[in-house]
Amino acid sequence: MRALHELTGTADRARALLARMPANAFISHLTALELHGFALPSTAAARGIDIAMPAGSRGPHATGIVGHQLQLREGDVELLHGLPVTRPARAWADIARRTGVPDLVAIGDQLVGRAPGAFDELAARAALAPRHLGAARMRRAVSLLDGASESYPESLLRVAIVQAGFAAPAVNQSIRLAGRTLRPDLSYSRQRVIIEYQGDYHREPQQWRADLHRRLLLESAGWTVIEATWEDLSDPGSLFARLRALGIPG
Repeated sequence: MRALHELTGTADRARALLARMPANAFISHLTALELHGFALPSTAAARGIDIAMPAGSRGPHATGIVGHQLQLREGDVELLHGLPVTRPARAWADIARRTGVPDLVAIGDQLVGRAPGAFDELAARAALAPRHLGAARMRRAVSLLDGASESYPESLLRVAIVQAGFAAPAVNQSIRLAGRTLRPDLSYSRQRVIIEYQGDYHREPQQWRADLHRRLLLESAGWTVIEATWEDLSDPGSLFARLRALGIPG
């Protein structure tokens, strides 16, 4: 999730740009999702502010703006930070035209995690979307959503595993050991295999020690723990080979 000062900066930029637009302009797409507090693809930070006009109006064009024209339905836009912003499910559907399935899942996981009822809304939008607006990607993403996911990379890792043909792992499933409840990122209980995503946070000494103790506890109970990193997301071949060697179905 973006830091508070980053969100404030985006809101201020959006407010300044909207002040130069017609009164019916609104914030959409990735900027809308950022203002709603969703973690986004790393490439999103380099974009301008997404500003849209209702269909039939001339799309906005100015430095710092990514302009759009959108056919709105009732309830698609709400006030957020004093700004007219598309609701999360609508923004998710709007980015599908140029966003791959893994990122759609990672954002959709967050939405469903916040509000389980959002799954039905995302599925409905996917079913009704015109083919040219990313409908196939939306439907595939909906089939992979899991609101139990707790981080963007964790979602990307799960999608990579499933799209490589492996069975879907359990997400943050509770394991009771030595009086503790552990919730590994991804797991296959039958094969007793766990996959943990290790981001930079896990390099901090205190967290590293906690992770080591947790791993030893799991391994002493017969689990195999695989630690995946960002490099495994960009080049997952060795991870997939290990999963096959451990008998993960797929």
